[in-house]
Amino acid sequence: MNRLWLVVCFASLISASSDVKYDLKNLTGQRNVVSMVIIGSGPAGCAAATYGARAGMDVLVYEGPLPGGALTETGFVENWPGIKRAKGADIMESQRCQAADAGARIVAETVSEVNFSSWPFKLKTYEGSEINALSVVIAAGSSPRKLNVPGEKEFWGMGVSVCAVCDAPFYEDREVIVIGGGDSAVEQVIQLSPYAKKVTQFVRRDAMRASVAMQNKLRNIKNVSVEYLKDIARIHGDDTGVTAVDAYDKKTKKIERRNVEGVFLAIGHSARTQIFADEIQLEKDGSVKVLGRSQCTSMPGVFAAGDVADNVYRQAGVAAGDGSKAERDVEHFLGDLGLTPTVIRSLRDGTRKVSGLKFYLN
Repeated sequence: MNRLWLVVCFASLISASSDVKYDLKNLTGQRNVVSMVIIGSGPAGCAAATYGARAGMDVLVYEGPLPGGALTETGFVENWPGIKRAKGADIMESQRCQAADAGARIVAETVSEVNFSSWPFKLKTYEGSEINALSVVIAAGSSPRKLNVPGEKEFWGMGVSVCAVCDAPFYEDREVIVIGGGDSAVEQVIQLSPYAKKVTQFVRRDAMRASVAMQNKLRNIKNVSVEYLKDIARIHGDDTGVTAVDAYDKKTKKIERRNVEGVFLAIGHSARTQIFADEIQLEKDGSVKVLGRSQCTSMPGVFAAGDVADNVYRQAGVAAGDGSKAERDVEHFLGDLGLTPTVIRSLRDGTRKVSGLKFYLN
């Protein structure tokens, strides 16, 4: 038994291998059993799927409402390791194909309900599937909060962005607006400032929420200005992308047209964790709480990776790394129960018998 892993993942919880909940006798009579179910198909989900399938496990990936995750909604990406420049959608298609080629089954369904109170874990989808999962990796991602104003949807990825780290080089010598008043907004301003001709930060309140230290970093950046009590009422553009915004002054109640070519949103993210709220521990911001440097959650056998459990970095490369870690945690968890990839294969092909057990991927 891997004692170090148990210390990290279970902390004050007892070992799953000694918990009656995880007794292998619970597999008797179970149908539609999957060794590793992954909820989400972004960088974290696809990385976990590739690692799991290559390790010899049967892996089922539920793509969710946004196949490929948020990276598919970005324009060109220039910070993906090993690739100089590529569209986010192309990167994710490559990752998806890699996972599928390794043996993962990827289905266009969305998980609607989970029950982690018994093992195998029970999952249902909106499309009507019901699965018994020996382990679960939550990689459902997060969704950026949006302004919900005219033009935002039309020019998403064509001047409207939530990632200055990804897109700043595309705004060389252009004027852009960052909207938001927290630390993440200031970070986006700083990341854009070496490239853009001018960066204007719209703070919707009369003061920033960003820390004093972060605000101080703006003082000596000459091409940055901060305006308070400002919002965006509409985003304008053409075939080339964003061309202007209607800036709304909350104090004067007036609207002014501003010619800009980029709008960066920094008004927060919401982790897609609604269906897990009663099953595992969440952070105050709604993201999944993971234990130590692992991807383990408060429920043994359930793991989380990517933006759904990351309220700090929120980068595709980091999410992919988390997915790889989550799969390794899954292997340790199942291995401690005696369910090594070799044993799982023997159960699936029938050389090792458990009465009534039937795997989904047979």
